[in-house]
Amino acid sequence: MSSIDFNQPLSETLRQSTKEAHDEIQYSVGATKLLSGELTKEEYSRFLMMLWHVYSTLEQALDRHSTNPVLEPIYNPALLQRAPALSISAISNSDDPSPLVAHAYVRYLGDLSGGQNIRHTLAKAYDLDEAAGEGVSFYAFKELASSKVASLGEMRRIKDWFRDGMDKGTEGNVSVKAAITQEASAVYYYNGNLFKAILDPTQQSSIPVTPKSQSGSGLVTSILGVITVVSLAHFALVLGGFSGPRGFAKLAAAEQWIGSFWGSTVQ
Repeated sequence: MSSIDFNQPLSETLRQSTKEAHDEIQYSVGATKLLSGELTKEEYSRFLMMLWHVYSTLEQALDRHSTNPVLEPIYNPALLQRAPALSISAISNSDDPSPLVAHAYVRYLGDLSGGQNIRHTLAKAYDLDEAAGEGVSFYAFKELASSKVASLGEMRRIKDWFRDGMDKGTEGNVSVKAAITQEASAVYYYNGNLFKAILDPTQQSSIPVTPKSQSGSGLVTSILGVITVVSLAHFALVLGGFSGPRGFAKLAAAEQWIGSFWGSTVQ
């Protein structure tokens, strides 16, 4: 981290500083199975449910702080909103929401890049109708200037727009760039825990539960340990708003729905 020149644009500092973490997560057992289409139906369903928590909370925080000068240049919910997945509540309530840029960078640019390879792989592995978005619509984006589905070329333009926005929002602010860069490295390790959590315990690798370097802002803590345990239950409770026996019934209904979905779409 000390060798990074924070006078350069944020998009470049993030590219340099997160390479090691990116590579380590990319070759983890869970990520390898996802990229090769080798996850079981249950593992893929679990992964989608966890992503719902990630994006729903991230995007609520982005909505809340949409006028922040660091976040405003990359705020475009009509273009980017995914609304599937995890808990970044600590940042949502912070006086300084700028580290949200790191979470948006890791998630959105990942979906626009490697996510497109995952989309094709999963559609082929599970015999899904990719053109209709069956089971993989999460990886589809709209064009920058219209509601049409974005092509790969248009997705490259979206990534350029996002990087330009990051650079604009942090231009000349070395301390903010340093904080976001440190946060981004932590985010990669948190996301590594998602890949670990989708696997059967006998197949899990030794991805660390906490990142090698914690964010100096202290905004993100070890959230994924909790999410791993409650993601299925919380998904059901958010849908129905119940607790107690009725909440358990909602959980059972959600599990039944997953089984029905795979039974009807994946043979």
